[in-house]
Amino acid sequence: MKKLFITGCLLAFSIIGVFCQNRNPLPPVSCEYKISLFDTYGDGWNGGTLTVLVNNSPTTPGPLNGIFLAGGSGPADFYFDVLSGDQITTTFTAGSWPNEPNYRIYDNIGTEVWYAPPGASGPPDILAGQ
Repeated sequence: MKKLFITGCLLAFSIIGVFCQNRNPLPPVSCEYKISLFDTYGDGWNGGTLTVLVNNSPTTPGPLNGIFLAGGSGPADFYFDVLSGDQITTTFTAGSWPNEPNYRIYDNIGTEVWYAPPGASGPPDILAGQ
């Protein structure tokens, strides 16, 4: 299940249930997800940042804490490991132009599992794997 909540106008919070594509569902399968950062105007995130957690813990390899698009339209791609059944949490803090940044999360086979459009609060409850 994915949820996106807005707390104030500068902070967005989302949770994504992970489903790693695999022909053998047991035992839990490890896979690599990708998060891609974009900017609609093409000048980067202007101070905006995004933090990614898996099961409320820092991502591996390397924590994705305060990542951003430094300039241009993107994408800026970041990778992290997950297991089937994990929850991915993102926290977005807007910069100077909050209606420009957006990001997408892709599963291990390249299917988009989450899209946070510019300035949007996000959709309510979507099943993982859609």
